[in-house]
Amino acid sequence: MWRVVTSTFAALTLLASTAAAQQPCTPDASRVVAEIYRHTLERAPDRGAQTWVRQLASGQLSVKELVRTVASSQEYMERFGQTEPGERQPYERAVAGLYRHVLGRQPDVGGLRNWTRIAQQRGLPAVVDGLIDSREYNNNFAEFGVPGSGGLRYCANTPAAQSSSGTRRFRGLGTSGRAIAVGGDRQWVDTGINVQAGDTVSINATGQIRVARDGGSITAGGVSSGRTDGATMPTANVGGLVARFGDSAPLFIGESRTFRTAVGGRLYVGVNDNFFDDNTGAFNVTVAIN
Repeated sequence: MWRVVTSTFAALTLLASTAAAQQPCTPDASRVVAEIYRHTLERAPDRGAQTWVRQLASGQLSVKELVRTVASSQEYMERFGQTEPGERQPYERAVAGLYRHVLGRQPDVGGLRNWTRIAQQRGLPAVVDGLIDSREYNNNFAEFGVPGSGGLRYCANTPAAQSSSGTRRFRGLGTSGRAIAVGGDRQWVDTGINVQAGDTVSINATGQIRVARDGGSITAGGVSSGRTDGATMPTANVGGLVARFGDSAPLFIGESRTFRTAVGGRLYVGVNDNFFDDNTGAFNVTVAIN
């Protein structure tokens, strides 16, 4: 399992939050897409960008998922995701570029080292997911903030995306019912699904992982005799599947669980452990909401 090692400087956080408060949101999807192209691809949008404009305007896509898609695209990887001569470590410059394009800041030393290693082991798309799923990204941009724009946010004006918070009702990319890969080295994976309080949620997981290089394979039920200090849920089976809604307390899921939620928020699922670097394998998770 990997551990995100990043440091957010107080001054940068204050500037970002102040800018977000001062910058009004915009209902203009074209403007938002153009800003993402400018900051992430470093170019003006072309005719193909109209697909993203339509999906953003119709509520099929959030700004966050559009940033993920653009930063993982073939064009981005060909332009910014290659190793370069003179690097201290392969992909170091590409990871530094993702910090600027996704988080809107220069990398810190520890974060750059950690994510460069992840890029070498699992590829740059894993770094894109990790940065976008990070607490820093969610705190600064959430679903509809535009990185690198000085605080610009999209005013989602579709029924599926509106709420008092601006994001709670948004269901992301509609991943409900589809398999979601949860690597053994992932503490949390963003499912792309927002859940409302009172929803009935069914989560099922198949597949196996190892929580140590020399350990045996285990299912999403985890090791029934295993507990570990510092884990996401220290009193629950180590290696088992867990979930949370937004910043709620974690809930043990295991191989299968159906329940009615008392709280709403973005659904995250992950592996219950305290150290992830030596974990391998993956669970295939499906989510159904009624």
